[in-house]
Formats: sequence, structure tokens, C-alpha cells
Amino acid sequence: MPPRLFKNIGFVAIVIAAAIGAMVYYSMTIVWPTLITTVYTPDVIAVGWQSSVVGGGILLGQLVGGFALSYLPKVKLQCIILSVLSTAFVGSLAALGPDTHTFVITMGVLGCFVIGWIDNITFPGVTLVIEPQDIGLATGVLGSIRALGGAVAQALYVSILTNKAGQFIPAMVTPAATGAGLPASSLPALFQGLTLGNFTAVPGINTDIIAATGIAVRDAYVRTFHYVFYATIPFSVLLIVACCFIPDMDKFLHNNVAKRLQNMGKLDGVAHVDGAEKV
Repeated sequence: MPPRLFKNIGFVAIVIAAAIGAMVYYSMTIVWPTLITTVYTPDVIAVGWQSSVVGGGILLGQLVGGFALSYLPKVKLQCIILSVLSTAFVGSLAALGPDTHTFVITMGVLGCFVIGWIDNITFPGVTLVIEPQDIGLATGVLGSIRALGGAVAQALYVSILTNKAGQFIPAMVTPAATGAGLPASSLPALFQGLTLGNFTAVPGINTDIIAATGIAVRDAYVRTFHYVFYATIPFSVLLIVACCFIPDMDKFLHNNVAKRLQNMGKLDGVAHVDGAEKV
């Protein structure tokens, strides 16, 4: 990655915006199905449909973003507004609860939609703010950093999800199960049953204990996902800052196409002098 590319503030801002957009997208592809399964419904078909929130929202935003870059003015202002909306929509998911299913789906669609919109401004936008001879290089750098941001986000959010779930599930399941009548000596078998999804080997288990345990596990995951979405807020703030430095691209959106005129005589049989055709 040539350091000279990063002297262009507009290029750096676009790369940061694209990387944070990828962080939201790639992390949500892993986190979202787990959220739906553990908090709202274990039905495989329902989980599949509701997981399309992520991909569908991103694709819809990219579609709109492509038209917005071409036909709407003030790209910089678009990005600033969209980054603020992204912070509001994705950050608000930290308020999720067992009875907020509709709210979660709505905020997920809207959050992914605005991220997709920003994404499809950054992809072609990076080719506009850089010198023509560096377009391929700049696009490759953006793609590499964007992929790195997605990988970091996946590791970060999965780590938070795993660690917090490992903390909250034992803390909440133990009193719920023993309070429903499970002997304390059966707790190791209960946690093994939670892992396997089968409680038949748990001594003293009954339907009331299973129901209490299920509610406790759900509530533990609710608390876990609060922390997962809290972690999105700092990155969202960074996205807002980056979008403030994205340049307006109106002057680049024209139909003029650069063409090399020098030394073309051998190729087309026409003599050229000082970059102009000799008639």
C-alpha cells in the first residue's frame, strides 16, 4: 500500500467508511441468526426468513445508493446523514428485549439499508477522488482494508457474544433451575443438556424446570446482545467522523472521458503532434 495514497484525506475517509460498513455487515451475518434463534424463535424456517434482514437490507441500500450517487447532489451530506441514522438504528438494537421482536426486525432492516447506501457510495466514490492512474490500486487497497475490517468485526463480536453468554447463562440459569425444584447436584447434567439440547439425562428434571431454564437462557442472551450492540456505538461514531471528510463528488459526475492522445500514431495510422490529431 503506497503511503502517498493516504495523503488524500478524501480517500482515507472513504476507506474508513467502507471498512466500518463491512464491519456491520459481516458481523451481522453471524450475530443476527443467533439473536433470532436464542431470543425469539427456534423455528428454522422463520430464522432463515428473518436472517434475510441483513443481506436484503444491504442490497436494497446498495441499489438506492447507486442511484443516489448519480442523481442526488451533496454526496458528503448524504453520507453524514446516513452515518447518523446508522448509529441510531444499529445502536438502538441495544434496547432489545423478549417482547421487541418487531422493533428488532425494523431497526435491523433500516440499519442495514443505510449501511448498504453508504457502501455503494464508497465503492465508485473511491475511483473519483484519486488520480486516474491509481484507480486500480486505490480500489484494491479499499477492498483489502474493507475485508480486514470485516474480519476484525467478526472476531470482536463473536468474542463478546461467547464471553458474555458464558458469564450470564450460568449466573441466570442456576437460580432459575434450583428455584423451580432442580437439585443442585443435577446442575452439571443440566448444563450439559443445554449444550446437547436434550434433558432426558438430567436427574429430577420436569417440564416446569425446563420452562424456567428456557426463560433464563433467553434472558441471558438478551443481556448478552445488549453488550454486543453497545460495541457498535464507538465504530458508528468513527463512521460519522469519517463521513465528515468525504468530499462532494458533483464535479466528477460528468460524461467527459479522458483519452490518451500522445504517441497514438502507430496504433491508428493517424499522425499526432503535441497531443492533437494532425488533420
